[in-house]
Amino acid sequence: MYNFFVTFVVVIAINLLIPSKAYSSHFTHDIEHHILDEIFYYKDNTSNKSISDIIKINKWQKSTNISFGYSKDPFWIKLDFKSLEDKNKHFLVFHDYLIDKVNIYYVKDNSVKKEFTWGLKSDSNKNAIHFRKASFPLDNELDSIYLKVHSQNYPITSNVELYDEINFYKMMGFDTALTNIFFVIIFLMLFYHAFLYFITKVKIYIYYSVYLILLIITASFSTNFIHLYLLTEPLSNLQISIFQFIGLLMIFSLIYIMKPFLKIKVLCEKILNINILLLFSLFIIGRLYLLITNNISETLSLLLNFSFILLIATVIFILLKTYKNSLFSSISMIIWFPLFSMFLLFASNQFFVFVDPLLIEYLLKFVFIYETIIISLIIAYKVKNLEEKSIQLELKAKENEIFMLRTTKLAAMGEMINNIAHQWKQPLARVNSILFDMNYSIEKCTKQDFQKAIDLIENEVIEMSKTISSFSQYFHPKKVITFFKISEVIEEQIKYFTSDFNKNQIELSLNYENDISTEGYKEEYSQVVSVILQNAIDSLKTNKVNNPKITIYIHNKENLPLLEIENNGEKIKQEDINRVFEPYFTTKNDKHNNGIGLYMSKMLIEDGMKKRLLVENTKNGVKFSILG
Repeated sequence: MYNFFVTFVVVIAINLLIPSKAYSSHFTHDIEHHILDEIFYYKDNTSNKSISDIIKINKWQKSTNISFGYSKDPFWIKLDFKSLEDKNKHFLVFHDYLIDKVNIYYVKDNSVKKEFTWGLKSDSNKNAIHFRKASFPLDNELDSIYLKVHSQNYPITSNVELYDEINFYKMMGFDTALTNIFFVIIFLMLFYHAFLYFITKVKIYIYYSVYLILLIITASFSTNFIHLYLLTEPLSNLQISIFQFIGLLMIFSLIYIMKPFLKIKVLCEKILNINILLLFSLFIIGRLYLLITNNISETLSLLLNFSFILLIATVIFILLKTYKNSLFSSISMIIWFPLFSMFLLFASNQFFVFVDPLLIEYLLKFVFIYETIIISLIIAYKVKNLEEKSIQLELKAKENEIFMLRTTKLAAMGEMINNIAHQWKQPLARVNSILFDMNYSIEKCTKQDFQKAIDLIENEVIEMSKTISSFSQYFHPKKVITFFKISEVIEEQIKYFTSDFNKNQIELSLNYENDISTEGYKEEYSQVVSVILQNAIDSLKTNKVNNPKITIYIHNKENLPLLEIENNGEKIKQEDINRVFEPYFTTKNDKHNNGIGLYMSKMLIEDGMKKRLLVENTKNGVKFSILG
């Protein structure tokens, strides 16, 4: 970054010297080529004189590159070309490009041969040359050029220059290249600071990003790019006022960013805030006056400019006063003193033209680039320190995370083993019952009876195998998401629990449509239904409910499939209902029941399939629901 910065400074310094010959082509100083005889200006206090009236006027005042300041009346500038024999190879450039409107008249023998318009309040598509500055090729059919300059929003200067063809295209190329470099660097810095904010979440980065956005908008307007490429139609006073307001916000945001770097005393901060408030108030009053009356107040405009100069001078004073207070104050001096010095020079030069305005414009761009690069270097240094601390914290967090994962994994594996044991109790009991019956009546059993018993045992073993597979897949997922009918899952589970229903005289009520499907892991979904049904059977049996009943509903709720399994057993206590899905919590008195089934079921449904497993007390008992 340092090598890039040094190289960039050298390149800019060289290029600033290249177009120096173009400056010597100024009308009033180019004696060697005798390009221009004289330059004159005239103020039209009536604001209604035509070009014909102006041509007849003899009372013109001689002019150099001076400022006319703010004026509600138009100024006329007269340029004579009588001694310029080959005019076709020259270009007239009016550098005061933030003018409301310029009317250009080519005159020969006291008659207008050509006419152009240029400015913020004209159509940029009709410019003589598509360039951000008012540029006009000369021709031999003229003796003089008359410029009618009218501006309500910016001071008027007679910053007019004549270039030969070589120097014009050299100036145009350099101007375009420097402007493009300026915008590319500012955009890169914007992305850089925005990126840093998203990484570090440090507010100074987003503040600086906002400042850069305001800078880009302000620079796009002040370099005439917005009017040249975006808002090509004539701009209104309101549109111009909005862009000027954005420019003020840019200055205010930069001052706000500077404050943490400076150890400003209370008195200095109060003076700074008063200056900001004064400048803001004068701007609002002046703009409202212009928008309401469609005319400017020269007094308000002068006060506004003076207030701006006062604010910039105050900032420079604070920088000089505080630069020894701390390291950051010294850095602030290096970063922002050149920038605010250029602001002061730019504002003063609009009234007392002692430096070429074109040179100030180029220097301002260079100083903005310098400011953004230096700030970025400082931020890069701060980020490096933050990254080192962040890496240390991240390593420590990783160690804690690995420890927690191992602990959680071991706990979950223990829960899975306990749950499998719980789920195997009923199948093993049924297998034991079948074997006992076979042993008791072995002499009376036929071959068909043996085959039936073997089939029943095989079914129980298959279900036990499914239990292991279902819960082990939670830890080693090799499963495929499928669409399946919920009714099929219910029918399979009903078949599995038929003996329990019959043994405990439980009535089963089914209310569902066969075509409602859901997406997920069918085996796990089936395992959860099994857990819910088993809990319902246990509740009805334990509490010896009269007329025990399980009701199953399948329907859609808000376009989501909903399975509801309700039993008319004992309701869950209100203080316990929010805990039924916690590990090792159970409402049963069975000391061998560890309450892990519903906990694992919730993990399978919500973590594995992103559905919801809910429980609630109803009028008749308890209802479990799977939504999704």
